[in-house]
Amino acid sequence: MIQNTVDIKVVRVQFYPKDSVIKAFVDVNVNDVFLIKGMRIVEGPKGLFVAMPQERGKNNRWYNTVDCLSGDMKITIRDCVLSAYHKFQPEFCPVKDGTKSLPDRQAGAQRAAAQNL
Repeated sequence: MIQNTVDIKVVRVQFYPKDSVIKAFVDVNVNDVFLIKGMRIVEGPKGLFVAMPQERGKNNRWYNTVDCLSGDMKITIRDCVLSAYHKFQPEFCPVKDGTKSLPDRQAGAQRAAAQNL
């Protein structure tokens, strides 16, 4: 069976401090079949962009573990991820490891709302 429509849901947004180049890590569910973990929202010279998950190779270079072959799909994923980032961007609160995330009572509400995007 081939599907012509794609349902993209942001299922997790892990925010980082405002002074970090990496603004958040994001997990995306595609058609309730694939889960893409570790996408990053990065502040670049031209503004925010979405970077695909990467692994370091034996030569110490970084390689994408997921690539979008369709330009239209890349734009769709980018728009969905950045929309969720802007919609749920919280006031930060510190946690033990130095990163910052949502307060516990807001985190559950954020996850539930993100699944409905």
